[in-house]
Amino acid sequence: MSELSQKEEFLPEYIFQKDKFNVVADTWLCSSAEKDTEGNKFDGAFPKGFLKRLKASFVNYYPTDPKQILHVCSGRVPTEEGMRLDHSQQYKPDYLCNAEDFRLSNGKLVPSENFQWVLSDTPYNVQASKKYYKTPMLNRSNVLRQMNRVCKIGGFIGVFDQIQVVSPPRNLKRVAIIGVTSVPNLDMRILTVLKKLSKYEGKEEAEHRLDEF
Repeated sequence: MSELSQKEEFLPEYIFQKDKFNVVADTWLCSSAEKDTEGNKFDGAFPKGFLKRLKASFVNYYPTDPKQILHVCSGRVPTEEGMRLDHSQQYKPDYLCNAEDFRLSNGKLVPSENFQWVLSDTPYNVQASKKYYKTPMLNRSNVLRQMNRVCKIGGFIGVFDQIQVVSPPRNLKRVAIIGVTSVPNLDMRILTVLKKLSKYEGKEEAEHRLDEF
């Protein structure tokens, strides 16, 4: 038996089962965390190549207008990648507030149904929160509720974490579960992508309507 050519497919008859299970299941092979402009490591940064793969894979759904994209717990995500929400002033986010309530210093909430894509990269566990950010662990459910509120109907929510989103609100449909590597690390993170099918009806929405008066 001759050796396989490097260009030959190893599994040409593999069946991609998106249609059978009605969800995209994929794996993105990325590199170590992105470094800053001076080449320094930045704790909590996306794996190198992550945003490039996100935009390429969802090219028919991902906005070209950065004002339609919100990065939650953004850290030093570049301004050209979208609007940024963070509790720290260090990188001058567009929305300086806590990711659990999206409440600004003037007491008002970040506007509802304002973004086509909302992407979060919160600390993954209690240890990481204390070590890298000197803050308590965020409540994942509270963060997702706020992301749900500010996302437009028909828009998408991406949650980048060590675990996938379990039992999302009924107005959200899980459309993709993507494993993300960060070579040479051995761990794998998960990007859960949800589509917003209908209006969010949480208590924060009533508060937002009152803020408008």
